[in-house]
Amino acid sequence: PARAPSVDPSKRAFDEELSNEGRDIVAFSSDGESREEKARQAGALSQHVGVIAASFASQYCTLSMMTAFGVFVPALRDEFGIDLAAAESMVSLFIASTFLGSLVAGLLIPNRLRHVTVAAASAVLALAGYLCAASAARPWQVQATMGLLIGPGLGMANLAGLVAVNARVPGPLRAKAVGYATSGSFLGIMTLPTLLSALIHALGWRSALRAHGIASGALLLAAAATLRLVVRPQVGQAAGGAARPRSLPCVDARFLCWWCSVAVCFAGYFAPGTLTPTFAQEELGIPLLESSSTYIARGGASFLMALLLGKVVRACGGPLFAMALFMVANGILTALLAYTWDLPSLVTWAALHGFTTGPVISLMSVCLSDLFGVEHLARNQGISRVAVGIGSLGGPPALAALAEAVGFAASLALAGAFGVCASIFLWLLHCCCRSGGAAGATAVADLPVAQDVGSASCAGRATDAGEA
Repeated sequence: PARAPSVDPSKRAFDEELSNEGRDIVAFSSDGESREEKARQAGALSQHVGVIAASFASQYCTLSMMTAFGVFVPALRDEFGIDLAAAESMVSLFIASTFLGSLVAGLLIPNRLRHVTVAAASAVLALAGYLCAASAARPWQVQATMGLLIGPGLGMANLAGLVAVNARVPGPLRAKAVGYATSGSFLGIMTLPTLLSALIHALGWRSALRAHGIASGALLLAAAATLRLVVRPQVGQAAGGAARPRSLPCVDARFLCWWCSVAVCFAGYFAPGTLTPTFAQEELGIPLLESSSTYIARGGASFLMALLLGKVVRACGGPLFAMALFMVANGILTALLAYTWDLPSLVTWAALHGFTTGPVISLMSVCLSDLFGVEHLARNQGISRVAVGIGSLGGPPALAALAEAVGFAASLALAGAFGVCASIFLWLLHCCCRSGGAAGATAVADLPVAQDVGSASCAGRATDAGEA
C-alpha cells in the first residue's frame, strides 16, 4: 500500500492555530451581533414603557381579583349563612361579568371610543361597585353589584390596557411586552390575597372590600391617563375612505376552534383558585390566613413565567403550541390539588400550578394577534372573552356543588379534564391552519390582517391559499 504523504509538524501546528483563530473570529462576530440585536430590541421596547406600565397597573387591579376574591368566600358564607355553591356562584357571576365587560370594550375600541375613555369610565364603574358591595345587606345585592358594576368595570379596564400594548408594540417584541404587562396580574395574585386576608382578619370583609375598591379605582384612573393612542384606520380603509363591511370572525372554522378551546379551558381554570381556601380549611384544617400563602407561591411562579414569556414562546415553537402545552399541564396539576396533605405540600403544588396558569392568560392576546392580526384585536379579544365568561359562569358553581356532593377529588379531576380537552381544539385549529382549506379561505377577507412585519399569521397563509 502507498504511504500517506508526510506533513511537516510545524505546518500542522500553524494550520490548527489558524483554524482556531477563525473559529474565535466567527464566535466573536456572532456574539457581537447577538448583543447588538438585544440592545436594539431593548431600545425599541423602551419606547413603549409608558403603555406597558399602564397595562401592568390595570392588570394588577383587574385580572388578579378574579383569583383573589376567593378569600372573601368564607366571610360571605358566615355573614349571610349560605352554602359553598351559593358563595361560589357570586364569584362565578363576577368573573363572567368581567369578561362580558371585555366584550363591550372590544366593540367600542377604537372605532367608537378611545382607549383612555373606556379605561377611565371603567375605573369609575368599578369604584362605585366596590362601595355598593361593601354596604350590601342581602346576598342578592352583593351579586347585583358584582355582576353589574365591579365585573364589567374591571373587564373593560383590563381589555383597554392589554389591547393598547398589542396595538403599540410591533410583532417581534409583542410576546415580551405582553409578558411584562400581564406580570402585573400575577404580582397581584401573589400579594392581594395575603393583603386582603389580613384586612379581613383585622377590619372585617366590608372594610377590606371598601379600602381595596378605593385604592384600585385611584390606580386605574392614573393608568387610564397614559393610554392615548392614535386610532389606526380599519382594514380596507384608506385615509379619508370608507371601510368595507366586515362580518364576525365566528364564520371562520379556525376562530370557532379557538373559541371552543377557550370556553372548555376556562370551565375549570378558576376552580382551583376559588376552591383552595375552602379545601384547605375543611379538608386540611389550615386557617384562611395561612392558606393565603398558596396565592403567593402561585402568583410568584406566574410572575416569573410572564417575565420569561418571550423565551418560552420561542422554545415551544410559537404561541399556539405553547398555549396547548400549558393547557394540558394546567389540567393535570389541577387534578393533583386533591392529593396534597399539609401546608408545605399545598404551597409546593401552588407554585407548580402557577407555572401553568400564567401563560394561558398571557398568551390569549398574543395568539389572536398572530393568527388573525392586530387591526381588530379588540373585537376578537372581546368575543373570545365571552367564551371565558361562559366557561367561568357555569364551571366553578357546578364544580363546587360536585365537591360538596362527592368530594374535592372528583370535582378537581373534572376541572383538570377541561384543560386537557381544550388542547384538542387547538390541535384542530393547527390542522386548519396547515390545510388552508376552504373554510379558512372563504372568510379570510373578513378577518383582520397584521400590519407589522414578522407576524407569520394564519390569516396570511390562508389568504395565499385563497388567491392560489
